[in-house]
Amino acid sequence: MAETTYKVSWRASSACAVEVTESDGVHKTVSPLDQEADAKAWIADERWNVAMGASKERPWVLKKPG
Repeated sequence: MAETTYKVSWRASSACAVEVTESDGVHKTVSPLDQEADAKAWIADERWNVAMGASKERPWVLKKPG
């Protein structure tokens, strides 16, 4: 069984995004993220949430705190 893959990509605006491909072939993009470190932190957090059984129906639009 294939697992979900995550890839950091850059946008023309100098921001980056995370391209997500789920095991069933569904593609999603999470953006905008300011830095590559932010994207990698999002991936780590997402992997943790999935491992803990969090719902796949979470919003895919990021909102900065504050």
